[in-house]
Amino acid sequence: MRKEDEEIKELLVIIKLGTQKQAEEALTKLANFTTENKAEIIEARAIPIFIRYLDITKIGFCKIAIQAMANMSEGTNEQKHAIFVAEGILPLIHCLHSTDFFVQATAAFALANIINDNETQNLFDRKLTKIFEKFLKMINSEDNDAKSESAILRLNIFIQVLPMLNKLLNCNFVGSSLLNFINDKKYKNDEIQNCELRDAIFSSGTLQYFIQYLHSNDDELCKMGVKALEFAASGTIEQKQEILNANVVSILVNHLLTLDKEKCFEALKVLSKIVNGTNEQKQVVADAEACPLFVVLLNSPF
Repeated sequence: MRKEDEEIKELLVIIKLGTQKQAEEALTKLANFTTENKAEIIEARAIPIFIRYLDITKIGFCKIAIQAMANMSEGTNEQKHAIFVAEGILPLIHCLHSTDFFVQATAAFALANIINDNETQNLFDRKLTKIFEKFLKMINSEDNDAKSESAILRLNIFIQVLPMLNKLLNCNFVGSSLLNFINDKKYKNDEIQNCELRDAIFSSGTLQYFIQYLHSNDDELCKMGVKALEFAASGTIEQKQEILNANVVSILVNHLLTLDKEKCFEALKVLSKIVNGTNEQKQVVADAEACPLFVVLLNSPF
């Protein structure tokens, strides 16, 4: 038996039979093996042990386990698949809802790497976890806080995390995080910043993910999609046209008929911004029979 295999087996025994302190120390040492000895970790069936400790109520153990999962996520497709087999995806998603930014950021990094099926190259550099932590801190800062970061740094962080966010945009947490960032009240009137953010959303393909939300049976995802479109529709004529090219107008018009006032109002705001475009763009909205509904809504109490 190789030395690494022996050490891993000994650590697994300590985790199972030792005191809490001994188990935490052993788990830390075991996690260190996930950097260079991924195959040995899988062979020793240690992945389920890490997954067991992905418990956000036990933050010390959780931080160790989540780091190990991030390390494993940088392996081959076969090694990533071991996390699927051990039913680790849902616990990782649950970690996105931790109150600890390190746990959230590292879980996002691990999930994005697992979803990426490029065998020869990981999409995401490890330094991205720290950048994503900053992104999360910006979202969670109090509204009355002073601007702690320059607009340029804020934009750079946003651009760097977008590729990772795109991988995870089928998750409510990620969609809401992105929306909270672009709708930050502290930057509401910063037109230059908002234009740059809007350009990044279009150029990275992020908007297409939000457009897919409009077709979701999940009401929360659907509302997120409409809110993202409202931000996007405030852009240039070309950006309005890209929204029209995605054939979303009829869906938005249908939202005007819903009893859900929030969804209706958000759809109305998107359409009102589109009709601020060219005559041809106005005509697309008119052809979708939105005008009679506009009149009805103008006369409604809400």
